Amino acid sequence: MWTDESKEAYLVEEVVTNAFAKSLLFQARVNVELFKHSCMQLHEALEKLNHHNFSAAFGGCHMNEGAFGTDIHLSNKITYTQRVLAFLLSAVTSGHRLIKCLRGAKNLDRGSDWKSVGKEISLFENEFRRVRNALEHFPDAVMKGEYSSNAEIGFTPEAIFNAKDKNGEFTFDFSKDELNRIVSLYDQVFTILLNRKENA
Repeated sequence: MWTDESKEAYLVEEVVTNAFAKSLLFQARVNVELFKHSCMQLHEALEKLNHHNFSAAFGGCHMNEGAFGTDIHLSNKITYTQRVLAFLLSAVTSGHRLIKCLRGAKNLDRGSDWKSVGKEISLFENEFRRVRNALEHFPDAVMKGEYSSNAEIGFTPEAIFNAKDKNGEFTFDFSKDELNRIVSLYDQVFTILLNRKENA
């Protein structure tokens, strides 16, 4: 039985002639799967973190959670902060690789129909590269004294990531709607290829 993924794979074989472009679109599928999984885990972790933030702020419930309820919530805040940052790094890294694959396939395939997504690919690539670099190089920045604590590289309950690099402070929106734009971009590429097939 055909699945959406198998239809995509067959479509690439039908309409993309450059072997390297085909390979990059194969890798794009690998990274979009990792990206979607990371985003799901990321938003689940943020939701749980927000719950523990709220509960810790109000002291927990002694009846249900015992005398250590507040301490448990405070400890879980640390754990889920770590999970959010871990899955954010995973989502941003796979998202950046996905975008690089799409850019490479676009440049090698050379179809004029890629024009509609070219600007969006460039914007996303620059944005994701900056966030990925900030997260990947955070340990080095700490050792150099650029950050005094983990709190300086953080995020809000509304999913806004705050960081800084050599160009200054910046933010990154990792809400569901914003990150879904990457999956939409991927889907647009396959709409382009499908239109190419139908118009051939």
